[in-house]
Amino acid sequence: MSIKDLNTHPGNDEAGMIRRVFWLSACICFVLVFMFLIGPLIIKAPWVRPIAEMIEEQDIEANMFFYTEVEEFSDADSFFRDTMKYTPRKENR
Repeated sequence: MSIKDLNTHPGNDEAGMIRRVFWLSACICFVLVFMFLIGPLIIKAPWVRPIAEMIEEQDIEANMFFYTEVEEFSDADSFFRDTMKYTPRKENR
């Protein structure tokens, strides 16, 4: 009998609760893995590191740019676009 079959019987809320707790736990684990493993690896990537260093050096509050118009944002946007445009690329052979 599968979990799907257990959920179809009326009065059997235990299997449904187990499934919901499993998915909640899986989602929490995914968020934690992203926060503590994947996120720090992305910051160390060569195409992201210059941007992160500039944000730290200029003491820019990067989280507020989504909601407000800030002068430093235009500098950061220009720096980002130039980094992506002029990044050295491997030649295709």
